[in-house]
Amino acid sequence: MSPTSLPQTIIDVRSSEEFNGYHIPGAMNIPVEQIKERFNDFKAMNSPILVYCKSGMRSRVAKILLKQGKIEDVIDGGGIGAITSGGTGSHRYRVTFKGPGGHSYGAFGLVNPHNATARAIHYFILEADKFTREGAKTTYNVGVTGGGTSVNAIPFESWMEVDMRSESPERLTGIDTLFQQAIRKALTEENAMKRRGKDLTVDVKMVGDRPTGVQSPTLPLVQRSMASAMLLGATPSLNMSSTDSNLPISKGVPAVTIGRGGVGGGAHSLDEWWVNDKGHIAIQNTLLILVAEAGLAK
Repeated sequence: MSPTSLPQTIIDVRSSEEFNGYHIPGAMNIPVEQIKERFNDFKAMNSPILVYCKSGMRSRVAKILLKQGKIEDVIDGGGIGAITSGGTGSHRYRVTFKGPGGHSYGAFGLVNPHNATARAIHYFILEADKFTREGAKTTYNVGVTGGGTSVNAIPFESWMEVDMRSESPERLTGIDTLFQQAIRKALTEENAMKRRGKDLTVDVKMVGDRPTGVQSPTLPLVQRSMASAMLLGATPSLNMSSTDSNLPISKGVPAVTIGRGGVGGGAHSLDEWWVNDKGHIAIQNTLLILVAEAGLAK
């Protein structure tokens, strides 16, 4: 049984860029942000309407919006159907600018590590924004910053942790290069501004390196994962993400990352939540794939 044999209209509510990268055969693309303005289009569709996304979050939002628009016969295809079969590469860095530190008034004129961190972020974001507006999906994020001891003290160090991802190894290398250039520029400018004391130094440490990986959707493991999801009532959709599957996939070893089950939302935010709604199905899915891979079903 293939996804195209499902008896309903299938709507992919991800972005057009994600849809163009991969989608269920026969699916239409209507990003979740456009649902309200396209209620009439939905009302003209054959029902039931199945909506799906990458992780299940956008599909849940889509179903809620459609219900608000009096479109009742809607199926949320999120959940265990999301199968990560490709690896989005990622580079992660911890960058630490270091100086002598001192009193904010008495030692004024010394290099300030915070100034350099702020400059580096500014220069990086300006170039990264332009770089990521075209080509394969590439992202960047300054996730954590720190340093300093007191409001009246020039910090002796300032650090940040940065994450960059891309489905293309070339694009990942490209945005990494922009990041390194921004750091060097910030260091040079802060040292040029000092009025006394020693130069600022910087330590750039890579703390994460996940290689990009692509594998054929026709691999037995991928096909069995899709078949298992369908048997358990889900609509399988293949996607790329940055997971522990990256390394084996990059080395030619078949691997997938499968859905966690249950219902959740707000990933990595203060409002993140998860409810164990039929979470046991994810365990069944895992065991079924394992049994199929082991050949015990024969």
